[in-house]
Amino acid sequence: MTGLASQATGRAGGMSVELSLSILKEVAEGETLRGQASLLRAGSTMGFMKIELRDDAGELVAIGSQLKHLGAPFAMRILHACMYHSPWIADKVHDKHLGMLQHYISKYSLKSFKELGMVSIDQAIAMKKSREQSDDPLTGNYECFVYYPLDNTLVKGHGASSAGILAEAVRHYLATDRTNEEALSAVEVKDMTVNYLTPVPDMHLVKVSVRKLSESSDIFIAEIRDQQGKICVRGRLRATV
Repeated sequence: MTGLASQATGRAGGMSVELSLSILKEVAEGETLRGQASLLRAGSTMGFMKIELRDDAGELVAIGSQLKHLGAPFAMRILHACMYHSPWIADKVHDKHLGMLQHYISKYSLKSFKELGMVSIDQAIAMKKSREQSDDPLTGNYECFVYYPLDNTLVKGHGASSAGILAEAVRHYLATDRTNEEALSAVEVKDMTVNYLTPVPDMHLVKVSVRKLSESSDIFIAEIRDQQGKICVRGRLRATV
């Protein structure tokens, strides 16, 4: 939504640099939410965004802010312009990504593209516990698959998709039964602050680590790393069961 708000002012959708979100109220599955995003201030390359989500009664459900880089690489601007003006080019780009996705679905034994089309982020990314576990009892390691439909259109794996991956890893850390959707749903992420350091690799498995600050704490530090161990995204989340 912040990308659309930026585009409404004639700027690029932008790339997330920092994101902060506070969840104020639970909502039921299937409930309709209404969002309002605005670009509060913009410079030559950076913009500060605000977003609010409200339920049908008009009550505030969540509030967030986001710092975004509003520029775009020259080649990306040309590609987007060509896709906008030429349905043929847009179809070719789509077919290329679809072919890549089918390859990795086969490689990693994932659900088919059709099955992935209308599912929640937690189902789509196929989060699972990693074989590489830490000796630290407060740390859990996971891995998941990042694929194109979850990605920001400007830079791979940024924005809401990365924040969702961090939240899902914390849910798996706290859930008593990670294979039970009811147990996962019992975990409530209250708020998060996310810093984006480098693009998350698209169409690949990524590593996600979650560390609880102390045994009695409800604060978690979560990180997304590529297969070489480089930190791509780091977040601080507060969550309870």
